[in-house]
Amino acid sequence: MDFIEIGQQFNDFGVRNKWRFEWLKEKDQNELSFSEGCKKINEVGHCFCFICPKKINYGNNGKKSLKKHADDKIHQRIFRGLQCASLYPGSKQVSENATLSLNDRRANQKAVLACFVAENSLQFSLMPKLVELCQTLDTCRDKFVESLQTCSASLLQTKIAIWVIGTS
Repeated sequence: MDFIEIGQQFNDFGVRNKWRFEWLKEKDQNELSFSEGCKKINEVGHCFCFICPKKINYGNNGKKSLKKHADDKIHQRIFRGLQCASLYPGSKQVSENATLSLNDRRANQKAVLACFVAENSLQFSLMPKLVELCQTLDTCRDKFVESLQTCSASLLQTKIAIWVIGTS
């Protein structure tokens, strides 16, 4: 797939709405400019969305097609998935515009785990189990937090009961 850069010549013959690079300066409802997720391809009446990845036909509706695509449920779901790069428990940093591919994010997470294992002088044979633990924590995070709260509440009740018995 050939991408067209600003100032490069391309053929838009036969479409009602010709491509305008000014469209890319505008922002969608996520405050993401179209230039960050969309490029003109060397195909008459079409551009390409990197977030989905999907071809967008702008030939009939022009800029409205880009906005309509940005409002699409599938595009929104994928965009939100890219925004919330999974954070490990205890991490306080929130990533902004995490537009890395899924494979890149997995590789980064494995590298972070490998560094953690090396820095804490742990055995590298723990790596698969740590990856499995992180995946489990990520998939059932709400259940895990709820069980911790329940466990903490019952522990607190037990400590209060022991304190009451000890003070009487």
